[in-house]
Amino acid sequence: EYIMQQNDLTKPDDIILHAITFGRTRTATTVQFNLVCVSLFLHVLSFQPSLANNTICSYPGREFKYLLQNDTVPQVIKITRFLRKNWY
Repeated sequence: EYIMQQNDLTKPDDIILHAITFGRTRTATTVQFNLVCVSLFLHVLSFQPSLANNTICSYPGREFKYLLQNDTVPQVIKITRFLRKNWY
């Protein structure tokens, strides 16, 4: 309750819309990715229901050029290798 009072997440500008999962291949990164996708969806559903059905869970492979689809759409990205600076 104290955290919610301190950080009022009911304002649209404060909603978390993006998450990135990272890990080496063959280390359960897909399970982690799926859990983060569901968590982000439920978070957005709670605070911005109109955006929830637009949640994107993507694994771009080598196409890092197109990671973030849109700054206003909830999205989880799975990566399995290190990204260089300015990837977004």
